[in-house]
Amino acid sequence: MKNPNLMHVCDILSYVQSTHVTQFMILIEDIHHSLREAKSNIEYLQVITQPCADLMEKQSPAEIPRNLVEILNLFRFIWEQSPFYNSRRKITALCRALSNQIILQCKKFTNLDVVFKEKHSRAAIIMFQTCIDCCVEYTRIYTAVSASHEYLYYHTDAY
Repeated sequence: MKNPNLMHVCDILSYVQSTHVTQFMILIEDIHHSLREAKSNIEYLQVITQPCADLMEKQSPAEIPRNLVEILNLFRFIWEQSPFYNSRRKITALCRALSNQIILQCKKFTNLDVVFKEKHSRAAIIMFQTCIDCCVEYTRIYTAVSASHEYLYYHTDAY
């Protein structure tokens, strides 16, 4: 809203005490705030782009846990450093998106033809166990990273 013509119109409306100019100025400020927030969020979320892309390229759920510590620590970095992306709701949304991606990776890995057409029960059990192990490991890693965050928070909060 740096357009000089627009600002001139706002000045005129203010001068004549228009009832709409105050509301319009509030909207302009809301837009400026939203732009600052969007730019900041893009800057901070950029750090997870490559690790998440690497996660999507994994062929087997067994490979996924190797990336999770880095990604979860980057989530923690975003939560601690971002001026706008530091709410529990937004970090929960990131964690939910990560969980959904892991589920999609497991779904992509799961070949139901092995179970229903080929009837290879041993291969099916191994395939499903690989997915279960990935999810269990994700839960373990998430719990460990969360605990370390709480531990650091309580120790720094004490000082």
